[in-house]
Amino acid sequence: MFPILLFDNNLNDFTIIVGAFFSLLIISLISGLLATLILPEKWVFTVTRGGLFISLLITVLGGIWPMIGRFYPKEYKSTDIFKRSMAIEGLFEWLGLLCLILLIEIFARQSEFCEYIVSLGKSLLILHSIPFYPFECFGGKRIWNYSKILSIITIVISIGMLYLF
Repeated sequence: MFPILLFDNNLNDFTIIVGAFFSLLIISLISGLLATLILPEKWVFTVTRGGLFISLLITVLGGIWPMIGRFYPKEYKSTDIFKRSMAIEGLFEWLGLLCLILLIEIFARQSEFCEYIVSLGKSLLILHSIPFYPFECFGGKRIWNYSKILSIITIVISIGMLYLF
Protein backbone atom coordinates (compact mmCIF):
# COMPACT_ATOMS: atom_id res chain seq x y z
CA MET A 1 0.00 0.00 0.00
CA PHE A 2 2.84 2.41 0.76
CA PRO A 3 5.52 1.79 -1.87
CA ILE A 4 7.43 4.78 -0.55
CA LEU A 5 8.49 2.62 2.40
CA LEU A 6 9.87 -0.14 0.17
CA PHE A 7 13.36 0.64 -1.05
CA ASP A 8 15.07 -2.62 -2.04
CA ASN A 9 16.19 -2.09 -5.64
CA ASN A 10 19.34 -2.00 -7.77
CA LEU A 11 21.40 1.12 -8.55
CA ASN A 12 19.53 1.86 -11.77
CA ASP A 13 16.17 1.73 -10.01
CA PHE A 14 17.63 3.74 -7.15
CA THR A 15 18.49 6.69 -9.41
CA ILE A 16 15.07 6.60 -11.07
CA ILE A 17 13.32 6.41 -7.70
CA VAL A 18 15.35 9.29 -6.28
CA GLY A 19 14.65 11.38 -9.38
CA ALA A 20 10.92 10.65 -9.16
CA PHE A 21 10.89 11.35 -5.44
CA PHE A 22 12.65 14.71 -5.83
CA SER A 23 10.32 15.61 -8.70
CA LEU A 24 7.35 15.05 -6.40
CA LEU A 25 8.92 17.10 -3.62
CA ILE A 26 9.68 19.93 -6.04
CA ILE A 27 6.08 19.94 -7.31
CA SER A 28 4.86 20.02 -3.72
CA LEU A 29 7.26 22.86 -2.91
CA ILE A 30 6.26 24.92 -5.95
CA SER A 31 2.57 24.38 -5.21
CA GLY A 32 3.06 25.56 -1.63
CA LEU A 33 5.05 28.55 -2.88
CA LEU A 34 2.22 29.53 -5.23
CA ALA A 35 -0.19 29.44 -2.30
CA THR A 36 2.02 31.69 -0.20
CA LEU A 37 2.21 34.24 -3.01
CA ILE A 38 -1.57 34.71 -3.05
CA LEU A 39 -2.08 34.68 0.72
CA PRO A 40 -1.85 37.83 2.86
CA GLU A 41 0.55 36.42 5.49
CA LYS A 42 4.32 36.59 5.22
CA TRP A 43 5.77 33.08 4.93
CA VAL A 44 9.16 31.49 5.48
CA PHE A 45 10.35 28.09 4.24
CA THR A 46 11.95 25.84 6.83
CA VAL A 47 12.49 22.15 7.53
CA THR A 48 9.40 20.48 8.92
CA ARG A 49 9.12 20.75 12.67
CA GLY A 50 9.62 17.33 14.22
CA GLY A 51 9.72 14.02 12.44
CA LEU A 52 13.50 13.61 12.21
CA PHE A 53 13.46 10.56 14.50
CA ILE A 54 10.85 8.78 12.36
CA SER A 55 12.78 9.60 9.19
CA LEU A 56 16.00 8.20 10.63
CA LEU A 57 14.31 5.10 12.07
CA ILE A 58 12.67 4.14 8.78
CA THR A 59 15.92 4.78 6.89
CA VAL A 60 17.85 2.53 9.30
CA LEU A 61 15.20 -0.17 8.75
CA GLY A 62 15.84 -0.03 4.98
CA GLY A 63 13.08 2.29 3.84
CA ILE A 64 12.75 5.90 2.89
CA TRP A 65 10.66 8.53 4.60
CA PRO A 66 10.50 12.07 3.29
CA MET A 67 12.01 14.66 5.60
CA ILE A 68 10.54 17.67 3.93
CA GLY A 69 10.27 21.36 4.51
CA ARG A 70 7.19 23.54 4.64
CA PHE A 71 6.14 27.11 4.45
CA TYR A 72 5.35 28.53 7.86
CA PRO A 73 3.87 31.95 8.56
CA LYS A 74 6.20 34.40 10.27
CA GLU A 75 3.44 35.32 12.71
CA TYR A 76 0.77 32.99 14.09
CA LYS A 77 -2.76 34.18 14.77
CA SER A 78 -5.84 32.45 16.13
CA THR A 79 -8.33 33.78 13.59
CA ASP A 80 -10.46 31.89 11.09
CA ILE A 81 -8.81 33.77 8.23
CA PHE A 82 -5.41 32.56 9.44
CA LYS A 83 -6.65 28.95 9.65
CA ARG A 84 -7.96 29.31 6.11
CA SER A 85 -4.57 30.56 4.90
CA MET A 86 -2.81 27.62 6.54
CA ALA A 87 -5.31 25.23 4.94
CA ILE A 88 -4.89 26.80 1.50
CA GLU A 89 -1.12 26.28 1.65
CA GLY A 90 -1.58 22.63 2.65
CA LEU A 91 -4.31 22.12 0.06
CA PHE A 92 -2.17 23.61 -2.73
CA GLU A 93 0.62 21.14 -1.97
CA TRP A 94 -1.88 18.27 -2.03
CA LEU A 95 -3.48 19.54 -5.26
CA GLY A 96 -0.07 19.89 -6.92
CA LEU A 97 0.66 16.23 -6.26
CA LEU A 98 -2.84 15.17 -7.33
CA CYS A 99 -2.60 17.08 -10.62
CA LEU A 100 0.85 15.67 -11.41
CA ILE A 101 -0.30 12.11 -10.73
CA LEU A 102 -3.42 12.53 -12.85
CA LEU A 103 -1.53 14.17 -15.73
CA ILE A 104 1.07 11.41 -15.82
CA GLU A 105 -1.50 8.66 -15.38
CA ILE A 106 -3.70 9.99 -18.18
CA PHE A 107 -1.09 11.20 -20.69
CA ALA A 108 2.42 9.91 -20.06
CA ARG A 109 2.77 6.64 -18.17
CA GLN A 110 5.11 4.97 -20.65
CA SER A 111 8.37 5.08 -18.72
CA GLU A 112 9.65 3.58 -15.52
CA PHE A 113 10.27 7.11 -14.22
CA CYS A 114 6.60 8.00 -14.69
CA GLU A 115 5.51 4.76 -13.04
CA TYR A 116 7.59 5.63 -9.98
CA ILE A 117 6.18 9.16 -9.89
CA VAL A 118 2.64 7.74 -9.85
CA SER A 119 3.48 5.05 -7.30
CA LEU A 120 5.41 7.30 -4.93
CA GLY A 121 3.02 10.19 -5.59
CA LYS A 122 0.01 8.20 -4.43
CA SER A 123 1.79 7.49 -1.16
CA LEU A 124 2.74 11.14 -0.71
CA LEU A 125 -0.82 12.16 -1.58
CA ILE A 126 -2.12 10.06 1.30
CA LEU A 127 0.55 11.39 3.66
CA HIS A 128 -0.41 14.97 2.70
CA SER A 129 -4.04 14.30 3.62
CA ILE A 130 -3.67 12.57 7.02
CA PRO A 131 -4.31 15.09 9.83
CA PHE A 132 -2.66 13.37 12.80
CA TYR A 133 0.85 12.67 14.10
CA PRO A 134 3.32 11.74 12.64
CA PHE A 135 1.75 12.69 9.30
CA GLU A 136 0.44 16.12 10.28
CA CYS A 137 3.74 17.67 9.19
CA PHE A 138 2.71 17.09 5.55
CA GLY A 139 -0.15 19.60 5.79
CA GLY A 140 -3.21 17.45 6.44
CA LYS A 141 -3.70 18.95 9.88
CA ARG A 142 -3.81 22.45 8.40
CA ILE A 143 -6.75 21.40 6.26
CA TRP A 144 -8.38 19.55 9.19
CA ASN A 145 -8.13 22.57 11.49
CA TYR A 146 -9.93 24.71 8.93
CA SER A 147 -12.58 22.28 7.63
CA LYS A 148 -13.21 18.70 8.71
CA ILE A 149 -15.33 18.10 5.60
CA LEU A 150 -12.60 19.33 3.24
CA SER A 151 -10.08 17.19 5.10
CA ILE A 152 -12.24 14.08 4.76
CA ILE A 153 -12.68 14.82 1.05
CA THR A 154 -8.89 14.96 0.56
CA ILE A 155 -8.47 11.70 2.47
CA VAL A 156 -11.18 9.93 0.45
CA ILE A 157 -9.76 11.16 -2.87
CA SER A 158 -6.23 10.15 -1.81
CA ILE A 159 -7.35 6.65 -0.86
CA GLY A 160 -9.44 6.44 -4.02
CA MET A 161 -6.33 7.20 -6.09
CA LEU A 162 -4.76 4.01 -4.73
CA TYR A 163 -7.52 1.93 -6.25
CA LEU A 164 -8.23 3.90 -9.42
CA PHE A 165 -4.69 3.86 -10.81
